[in-house]
Amino acid sequence: MASSITPLFPRFTRARLLWTAPLAALVLLSASPALAGDCPVPACVPGEILGAGGTIPANAPGIGYRALVGKFVPEPIDAGPDTGEGPMPGQFTPFAQILDENGDPLLANFDDDPIDPSYKVVKPAEGLRPNRTYKIRFDKDCATGSSPMPRATVEVKTGPAAPTPAKVGEVEVLGKSVEMRDVRNREDAGACTVKKEVSVVKIRFKPAPELLPYIKMVGLKAALDGEDDAPLKYGNANPDGTFEADVYVPCPTNERSVKAEITARVLGASLTPPAATVDVTVLACGGGTSGDGGADAGRAGATPTSGCSCDTTGQGGGMAGLSFAAAAMATAFAVRGLARRRRRP
Repeated sequence: MASSITPLFPRFTRARLLWTAPLAALVLLSASPALAGDCPVPACVPGEILGAGGTIPANAPGIGYRALVGKFVPEPIDAGPDTGEGPMPGQFTPFAQILDENGDPLLANFDDDPIDPSYKVVKPAEGLRPNRTYKIRFDKDCATGSSPMPRATVEVKTGPAAPTPAKVGEVEVLGKSVEMRDVRNREDAGACTVKKEVSVVKIRFKPAPELLPYIKMVGLKAALDGEDDAPLKYGNANPDGTFEADVYVPCPTNERSVKAEITARVLGASLTPPAATVDVTVLACGGGTSGDGGADAGRAGATPTSGCSCDTTGQGGGMAGLSFAAAAMATAFAVRGLARRRRRP
């Protein structure tokens, strides 16, 4: 059987890669705006398989895979005779491979998730089969020395097909409060936070029965009055599918009714079901600005910067994290372009 050795680029030209890939990352990183706080890029974002050790429906879009980003020491591979060159010193992109129950490699497709392209949707070319155990061997850990790290192997099982979720679940309000919080400063694109008094609502999400079979590969995001403080993140539900979050709005001077909502999305799905919502009356607090309580509320007057809200995990949320992810993607596309320009023997 054929196998997919790497999710992005199986082969490439050695001499051009050695300078083009680092250059692509450098250009994007240097082109990013210099935001307050000089946020450091993450040193390592480990590779991840969503739902490892769990079960997903056989009709799921695929298995979720996020490639390692960080120091990577390649293992030697043979570039093949069609390049007109000798064996390559190694592959320069993290490795992932899907195996059947006997450990034999399967030909597989690696497609970008429509919402978060750092995740790939891995699916055997023949499709997922019900009641099977698939093994995924992949580069999980960043290198600390000059030798390749051992590859990890995890299992993902498939159950019977399940209906595509049309309803995600319900939201309940657990409590309300007025607090001082580190809030992202919109004037510097959220690079740093400022201390502000905000009206906080604690909410809890309970998934609909039709969402539970997919919960291992679901991403959730909470918002209040249309304002969210963090991007959708895959795999953040509790084992039972529940999810709790604190959401807030800038302080209103009068109590008012707004919507709290939870967005739930299955990795690789082409459509996102309607969000689960609940109406809640937020508490009023001093020092805020009455009115819509949206993006402009509470912004009058200078507020001291209280810290950088850098993304240090590679999960989104800071411009430095976006620059880091963009650089990794730019490197990938540069190498992919070189892969297509093979020499004729």
